[in-house]
Formats: sequence, structure tokens, C-alpha cells
Amino acid sequence: MGKKNGEDKRGLKLLFWNIAGLKKKDNLFWDYVKNFDFVGLTETWIPERDWNKLKDVLPKEFQWKLQGAKKRKGRAKGGIITGVKKDIKEIEEGAIEMEGIVDCKLTVKKKRWRICTIYSRGMRNTKQEIQEKIEESEEEFLLLGGDFNARIENKNREEDSENTRKSKDKVENKDGKLLWELIEERGWEVLNGGKEGDEEGKFTWIGIREESVIDYVIT
Repeated sequence: MGKKNGEDKRGLKLLFWNIAGLKKKDNLFWDYVKNFDFVGLTETWIPERDWNKLKDVLPKEFQWKLQGAKKRKGRAKGGIITGVKKDIKEIEEGAIEMEGIVDCKLTVKKKRWRICTIYSRGMRNTKQEIQEKIEESEEEFLLLGGDFNARIENKNREEDSENTRKSKDKVENKDGKLLWELIEERGWEVLNGGKEGDEEGKFTWIGIREESVIDYVIT
């Protein structure tokens, strides 16, 4: 499971987490989630038909939204749930629905935020969605977080040579190349491996035979 969390310098506590199924999470899980202002949970495996029953038992401190998991063969796969603390103003106008991306607009301390929670099944489509539908504005702070399923090793933009990021993952794959192209095109910064709490670029996915960094926070 991939988890990225932290408090942005603007004072908003964020959590992005690939949870590999939501239904069996216990009270310890939800107690941890309650520490954050914004939560982006990916790979929930929750289809639309189960949402009305489930949302009634989620923590009441949040306003919850679902992008349902899609059922192909076997159980439903994918799915995103986002939660915003109810004392934070959410702006419905301008939020766009995209496959594998949940777009959230907030106002915090008179600052406008746009937070996109990502669950990518292929960076080619994810990259295209972002290029075509996510525009940047000087009036809002844009942040993308979640499971990109892409490996970019310890790449740094030339412009960031004074603040080089680190990564324990030394592999770049084809989806990572596409993600990095997008990062350079937009002039974004990858926060993994370069910020307090994750100075070394910790692995975000650990399997039986392999470890990798595939979950990111990008701004």
C-alpha cells in the first residue's frame, strides 16, 4: 500500500493512500484518517451501488465523495474516495470529473486550492486527461497526489539543481517517462524525497520480490 502524508506550508494536512480495499478497515485506520483535513483514498474497490450504505458509516467529520470502482472480471477494481473536513469550504464550481482523477477545489485561509487525487491505470491516458482538462491559474494552488503507478527513479529538473530530491527507487519505467515528461512540461515539483519527513524518498509500495516508489505528491 502506498501512503503519502504531511502538512503543506499553507497549513493543510493531507493524506493520499492506496488502501487496497476499504470495507475491512478497522477503527485504528479511521482514527488515523481523522488527523487530516483532506483525504484521498485510492483502490477502494467500492462500486457505485455500495456507496449509499457505506457513506453512512464513514467518519462524520468529513464530506465524502466517491468515484466508483469498475467491475470487469471478478471483484470491482480501482475506485477513489475523497474526504474534506466539514469546516473547510469546498467549491463545487469548476470541478471536473475525469476517469481515475477526482478534482477538488477548496478555500483555506482565503487561499484557493485545487487538489487532484490520482489513481492511474496507465500514464498515457492519465497524462492526456491532465493535459486536456487541468489548467493552472495564478489564483489557486494546484496539488496532485495519489497512485500514479509510475517509477521516475531520482530524477530532478535542471531548474531544481540546488534542491535535489532523492529516491530509494533507482528504476524508471515507461509510465515513469511519461509522468516525468508531464512534470517537466508543466514545471512541477515532486515532493517525495525532498521534503521534511521524506528526505530519502521512501518506498511507497513493498511486495514480496520488489519495492518501488509509485505514489507521489506533485505541485
